[in-house]
Amino acid sequence: VAKQVIRDDNQKFHAIFTTRIPMNGNVDFSLLASSPAIFQEEIQREVDIRTVVVGDKVFSISIEQIGGKTGDVDYRDGKGKDLVYKPHRLPENIEKAAVRLVRAFGLEYSAMDFILGKDGIYYFLESNPCGAWVFVQNGGNYPIAECLAKLLS
Repeated sequence: VAKQVIRDDNQKFHAIFTTRIPMNGNVDFSLLASSPAIFQEEIQREVDIRTVVVGDKVFSISIEQIGGKTGDVDYRDGKGKDLVYKPHRLPENIEKAAVRLVRAFGLEYSAMDFILGKDGIYYFLESNPCGAWVFVQNGGNYPIAECLAKLLS
């Protein structure tokens, strides 16, 4: 489930991140009618990958969850101390496919999420044309801002 924001009875907002559904099946699905959801089999991950495509350039980082986040299913609610970012190189065929996908949508930019499974397979999760990129730039020491500025000039 992608991050959703809900308001409780006290009018306080809460984010809902990807969560595991318990195997016992005791899940309250009563709110599904008012909020879209995506269900998928859990992929046993080695690391998460955030990839940013700018024109024909591809920048990727791996995101390892450590400390209290070890084994969690969603890195996005982690704090800096619980996440390790490292430059990552996707296989060339996946990088080329990422650029083709962005272009197929008539775009020059998109942020993509992958999981590198423990089985060595890269699993594509999503492409977000408004996705965050600064943490990729900082985590990989990449010139993403420079590439975006050049693209826009």
